[in-house]
Amino acid sequence: MLDGRRKMEKHFLDIKIMRKLIQKASNKEQPKYPTRARVEHVFGFMEQNMNGLTVKSVGIKRATWIIGLINLTYNLFRYEQVVRPNII
Repeated sequence: MLDGRRKMEKHFLDIKIMRKLIQKASNKEQPKYPTRARVEHVFGFMEQNMNGLTVKSVGIKRATWIIGLINLTYNLFRYEQVVRPNII
């Protein structure tokens, strides 16, 4: 009976320690959350709705140009999402 109780106490002690560690980690990561969420949303939208982010071109200038066009297209999508509800 005591052995089972000790295991249970150890288990709850482990849970308390893990909660403290998670809380410390989340406090340290807190400033990164808004930026990370925004960036992941943008890349997720580009990946799913704009047929991916693969750039197959030769040369850094051409690749930069293509990535700029992809970003411009994303901005147009976002502009439409923001403005359209106000038009209707």
